[in-house]
Amino acid sequence: MIDIDHFKRYNDCWGHTQGDDCLKQIAFAVNNIQSKNENIFARYGGEEFIYFLRNT
Repeated sequence: MIDIDHFKRYNDCWGHTQGDDCLKQIAFAVNNIQSKNENIFARYGGEEFIYFLRNT
């Protein structure tokens, strides 16, 4: 599980459009460091994200 500190505050302060852009940048960064596209990165809750690593 990945927790993005203060994401809710960022989203509330700057708006949902900026929050979406922030999430896209985080997803892009996570996808760049993963070795295979078989893994799944998904939003789990407000500031929490889950990263499923297959075959582990």
